[in-house]
Amino acid sequence: MTVDTRLQRLAAIAELRRDVALVEVARCQTHCALLRTRLEGLQRSSEEDADIPFHIMAEAALRYEGWADVRRARINTELAKGISDLMRAQDEARREFGRAMALVNLQDRLRR
Repeated sequence: MTVDTRLQRLAAIAELRRDVALVEVARCQTHCALLRTRLEGLQRSSEEDADIPFHIMAEAALRYEGWADVRRARINTELAKGISDLMRAQDEARREFGRAMALVNLQDRLRR
């Protein structure tokens, strides 16, 4: 097997690894966006129903906020982990991109 053939195979593998790393970045970004959407969805609307007495609305709002606070805490914890995973995936994608480019540059130099 010639050096050129080996480099072509290595470059193909590096491109595949780069593509896999980029897919992982996209997956992490989608997951974080979903969690942010869930957090936004927990915001209570300020609409008031005129048919419901104030004290009942206030109690319902208080109970909802208690439930939503617990939910927000869970989502924020998951979001922090998701952001950490995203940062790791971005670092890995940068490394894989660099490897792929290094092999392309090496092939170009050997062909000259």
